[in-house]
Amino acid sequence: MKSEPLYLLDTNVIYDMLTMLTEKPSGIGRSIDKFLSVTNKKVYISDLVWTEFSISWFQKNISFPDYELWYSRKLASYAQVYQQLLRRNVELLPILKLSAGGYAGVVDLARDLAIVKYDDSFIREVQKNFDRKLENALREEPTEKNRQAHHEYVERLQKNYYNGKLLDGLDSMILASSILFAQENPKSTVTLVSNDRWMGTAANHLMLNAASYSLKNLTKRPFTLKIKTPAELGR
Repeated sequence: MKSEPLYLLDTNVIYDMLTMLTEKPSGIGRSIDKFLSVTNKKVYISDLVWTEFSISWFQKNISFPDYELWYSRKLASYAQVYQQLLRRNVELLPILKLSAGGYAGVVDLARDLAIVKYDDSFIREVQKNFDRKLENALREEPTEKNRQAHHEYVERLQKNYYNGKLLDGLDSMILASSILFAQENPKSTVTLVSNDRWMGTAANHLMLNAASYSLKNLTKRPFTLKIKTPAELGR
């Protein structure tokens, strides 16, 4: 019998939550805020995710001419989203305390995930997915209002077809830590809440085919890890 479900938040979810501090919250931001406000389940954010967010938030897109003002504004928003997480009872998960080797265990598994050579059938399926999305986008007749956004979407699809991503950046580390956390809680269904569909696609494929990829750390201990977008949480 499964224990209560456990939830982990990915980095992109924090960015969606930041829109709740603006006059025009995103639909995804509303979805995650609603979930956090009504759920009585355990929700965590790993120190890896919080560190990735912190690095991205303070070390990119810097305005050097008015750095003092820029930093003050960034710090204010950073503090607000942190307080928002606390109000929603989101707990910080220290990866160091995972019994399966802490950071060393996460790094070992992340490296194994990162250097995987995906099988041909998976890559063909990814290509078909791109083809379907591009075909649908080109068939769509954009309105005057969304013409620019539609054009950018098509360009992004075409670019990602030859310069795509699966587990880039800290994705492998975050996925590895989520797997180890799920292995430490085998009686619970752990859900990684992420809006990164490509990471989810790769992760689900690797977890389903761990044996064929010789990912021994995924087969040593039983676990249940699901990856859902904020919009899928109610399903």
